Amino acid sequence: MTEQDIQAWEREINHAQMMWRLAYKHEVNKRNEQMAWSEAQANQAMASAVEQNKRDDIKAKNISYDFALSEEKKRKNSEFWHRIMHIVAVAIILVTILRFWG
Repeated sequence: MTEQDIQAWEREINHAQMMWRLAYKHEVNKRNEQMAWSEAQANQAMASAVEQNKRDDIKAKNISYDFALSEEKKRKNSEFWHRIMHIVAVAIILVTILRFWG
């Protein structure tokens, strides 16, 4: 082997090592980009979940509020008719008393 052959051989080895390092860097960059994309997707999913939880909380509060309003309406309606029944009962008693004594 001549000196030129040895130098050519070393250039080939250096070139192969350089190409391997470039391929490795490319693979590392590709993995980093994929991880960054996955992280961005995860962050977006978490943000979406937080927003959905907020919407669910608001919906639950609205349902609770609607239920409380409905119960209050039923209570007031019941009180109203209870008072009407008292008035009717007193009126019947008064009419009955006035008929017997009048």
